[in-house]
Amino acid sequence: MTLDKLTPEKMTLDEEAQLDALLASHAIEPPSRALFESIIASAPQPSIGRQLLAWLNFRVASIGLATAMAGALCVSIWTTLLLPDNADELANSAESVDFGQDWIG
Repeated sequence: MTLDKLTPEKMTLDEEAQLDALLASHAIEPPSRALFESIIASAPQPSIGRQLLAWLNFRVASIGLATAMAGALCVSIWTTLLLPDNADELANSAESVDFGQDWIG
């Protein structure tokens, strides 16, 4: 029996049982504690330089965000001061224009 010839359409209950037996015949032992400890021991330890660089990047990003927010606030205040006093009246000037006869009864 080869696995490449087994498709769900062609597989019978006998072939499924054979495949289950084949897969169940191979058992994998869990890794030993010594292997686990050697992997942990060989892992690189975090250095002070990397932690410092991470905090520096965080600080730069925070300063950039604060600067962008302060800039947006300044622009909104600045444009409010530059608009004429009757800016609201200019925006609603279409309401006072006579467009002709009112056709609604």
